[in-house]
Amino acid sequence: MNDNFNIKILEEEKLKSERNMNSKLSKKRNRENNNKFSIFKSIENLDQFLRLLISCTNVKTEKILLVGANFGKELERFFEIFPESQFFITDKSKSMINSIKEKCEIFENSNLYVVDAFDGSSLLDFLLKHGKFDLVITSRLNDYSPNNQQIQHFHKFIYKHYLKKNAIFSIIIHDQDTWHSCFKLVKKKKPFINEIINIKNSKNPVHILFYKKKKKLASLGG
Repeated sequence: MNDNFNIKILEEEKLKSERNMNSKLSKKRNRENNNKFSIFKSIENLDQFLRLLISCTNVKTEKILLVGANFGKELERFFEIFPESQFFITDKSKSMINSIKEKCEIFENSNLYVVDAFDGSSLLDFLLKHGKFDLVITSRLNDYSPNNQQIQHFHKFIYKHYLKKNAIFSIIIHDQDTWHSCFKLVKKKKPFINEIINIKNSKNPVHILFYKKKKKLASLGG
């Protein structure tokens, strides 16, 4: 009987050890995923961007659209800076949306959507359903687009239709080819901020563009 009891204890200890190991591995994978999909690889680089963002944005911004769900630690910082804002986070990849779902559930003002940024009907449907935004941030769209022409068309559409009057449009560019044609992203509009952030432990810098919707155009959405 004692032998059976000891065996049972050993089995329970083994299961407990396996659960702890799985938990550690899961946390490690989450950290790796956050680093992998993080726009900025360090807090210092992130703060550089956030200082730019805060300098030209009202912290009471009502509606914020993030196009591209590849946010790691950045997402939590956005929630801290804009605690009263309603966040709309979109990505073409359902798995990418799922990867940040747990983090977003903590912040009740966040909404997640699978949207193909390069599909005109999807963009139009989203606009008609949710209206215009006070702040739009796009990043890493070159991961999903085969050519710069699609990227340019997307940004022109966002600038013309998705922004409220005096809204801010921030474009984060990681791809050098996209950067070379960046001033065509929003036709006939020059960014009022054009910044380069040198990322730690990375050969390629991140290019940041900020546009402001100065006048109201006849466009779609509310």
